Amino acid sequence: MLSSYSGSELARSLANGLPDCAVTVTANINEKMTSAQDIVGSIDDVLEHLKPNGQGRQALEYANLLLTNLMSLLRPIRIKEQEPGGPRTYTGAERGGLPLEKVRLLKASVFRGVKEIESGDQLAAHQTFTTARDTWQGD
Repeated sequence: MLSSYSGSELARSLANGLPDCAVTVTANINEKMTSAQDIVGSIDDVLEHLKPNGQGRQALEYANLLLTNLMSLLRPIRIKEQEPGGPRTYTGAERGGLPLEKVRLLKASVFRGVKEIESGDQLAAHQTFTTARDTWQGD
């Protein structure tokens, strides 16, 4: 039987070792807004699994989930009833009050971190995610 999970539930189920075929992801940008603290928590989850005794596969799963969430925050959403001269689209990041440029930079860092985890360079990935978290929390 297939189940639907929210982002955090999916991450927990993946961390608990559920097989990939047992999970389907349903995401609706209108259901829950992602806050700056949610993003910090997601980065911390990745870092927790990148510790020397951590599990690289789980770190990769958390990192990919974070990357997916960031990409959904950057996805344009069409405005159905546009004001004259107003924008035609907005993003989930804009809707949630998150700085768009910082979300874009964070996405690039997370993408780089995912590639480092995939190549087995956990030390570089740990540094990338630590820097990303510190930069995200800055300002």
